[in-house]
Amino acid sequence: MAKQKEIHQLASVTNEALKKATGKTWAAWINSLDRKKADTLSHPEIVKLLAPKIESPWWRQKIALGFREAKGKRITGQIAGGFQIGVRRAFPMSKDEAWDFLVSPECMKVWLGKALALDGPRPYKVKKGLAAELRVFKPGSHLRMAWHPDNWISPSLLQVRVVASGKKTALSFHHEGLPSEAAREEMKAHWTAVLDKLEKRFETR
Repeated sequence: MAKQKEIHQLASVTNEALKKATGKTWAAWINSLDRKKADTLSHPEIVKLLAPKIESPWWRQKIALGFREAKGKRITGQIAGGFQIGVRRAFPMSKDEAWDFLVSPECMKVWLGKALALDGPRPYKVKKGLAAELRVFKPGSHLRMAWHPDNWISPSLLQVRVVASGKKTALSFHHEGLPSEAAREEMKAHWTAVLDKLEKRFETR
């Protein structure tokens, strides 16, 4: 196998930073993953493959992202403005009931982390490490807010919507402008877990 040319940066991580943190350069990691035929694997599979050698989940994500970037792989969920993810789940209630359920204090603590009075476009400090700014609020339909964890350079956009579907109504969380594929996987898991919790709360009302 031909030796990889020196690479200065992948996945927004410089060669120097990678070597300092993991002991290997980008070229060395790509060669190592090539030997394991990682170009046939998905992003989560590559992350799992790296687990025995890299303790930090963050660095495993970065190496996997850099490898896929070097290989020119199509990345699921990537759009012009970054990455996006959408999840939804149907509940046996009317659209009005679903909206009241969604913005109730108990449910807001689940999906937002804090019960807030969403009374118009303005910034909110949700919790330590997370700021949000309400931008659109249409009762009975949807809301949009900027979602900005402290460790992201720019805010993302979260849209929460209730969508009538026959005798049921779906609660939908659509998150776009995510900074990386790793962030997309993280938020996909997060919003799926949120829907699991909301479903349990609905069942025990």
